[in-house]
Amino acid sequence: MPPRKMNSAAKTDDSLEWANPNMMEFIQLKMRTFVAAADADDHLDFMKHHGEAVKEITGRSTASLKAGADGGVHVDSLNLAVRLLTGCGAAKDVDGALELLLFVAPILPDELPQQRRAPRGVEARANSVLSAAWMDIATREMPKHMDMDALRRAAKFANSAAALGFVPPVVLFVAKRLAELGARSAAEWEARLGVPYDSRYGEFEHMWEAFDRRVEEMEAELKAQGKKVAKRPTSYCCAAPGCGITATKKAALLRCSGGCPAETKAHYCSKECQTADWKRHKPACRPRKGETAATVDPGLNAETRPAPDPGRPIVDGLVNDGKERSIVIDDPSMAGGKLTISSRTMGPAALRNIRDAVEKISLS
Repeated sequence: MPPRKMNSAAKTDDSLEWANPNMMEFIQLKMRTFVAAADADDHLDFMKHHGEAVKEITGRSTASLKAGADGGVHVDSLNLAVRLLTGCGAAKDVDGALELLLFVAPILPDELPQQRRAPRGVEARANSVLSAAWMDIATREMPKHMDMDALRRAAKFANSAAALGFVPPVVLFVAKRLAELGARSAAEWEARLGVPYDSRYGEFEHMWEAFDRRVEEMEAELKAQGKKVAKRPTSYCCAAPGCGITATKKAALLRCSGGCPAETKAHYCSKECQTADWKRHKPACRPRKGETAATVDPGLNAETRPAPDPGRPIVDGLVNDGKERSIVIDDPSMAGGKLTISSRTMGPAALRNIRDAVEKISLS
């Protein structure tokens, strides 16, 4: 049967701008649950995904999705649930979203006649969204409390998604969190948490297999990238403390033309960062007699960030030079706790503003 008809009309969210927290949540949820981790690779072109999100929300009204969901259309139920979970394009309604998702991905799908089941890809994505929703419920009172029942539900739906051959970032994140809690061993679980082990965690074999496979892949990728960066570590990240802009190719950054040695040559994402960092970098670039860059440049890897400018547009500084720039965001919802966003059309200032906005949402 289709889910119950929702009495309340969908409330349209008029703001589809970057700074709108609901839009950010919408993009993050889609990235966590709709894209296979192997394709997403924790690497997000924000301009592309924002454009797709705006097109999706404006191209199909919430009222139209609701009509489809009321009529039992699985994909409409899934897409409406994403809007209800994030409040983007509709008023937030977590309970309503969960009901829609369970219609698409029921607890016992094999008991349904094949003609009544959702298409495989739709069912898999509904399972991944259910996993994300229950993981958010499980951790919303952290660090004071974790809802263990919700955590197990998150794992169950993550396993169901993986069983259907779909492994988005949320599946890996749930597995990683459980591994950190000791869920792969009864002895480790009870030693860490002081509560009896739930043997059902060991039964989520599809989730664990996907997690182990991805860990091996990431270790190989990090090793290869590490060898490349180790040759010239300062060539791939902006030297300005707290900036955070990185590049996969040296040509994307500006090279200091001063006298600093080649092995520690400073590179910058913009003239603004180079100017702001000159006071700190000058002694290393033009050391006095008897000094070296190593002795006068202790702040090269400082983590202090400049304070964000609340009055600056979040995507201020679009560029068309074709250079790909990236920035790493602390995002607990991703498998590695980090999310890299990249763009060939956003300048350094825009990327930093996106980082600050996403981290603010992740911490709220």
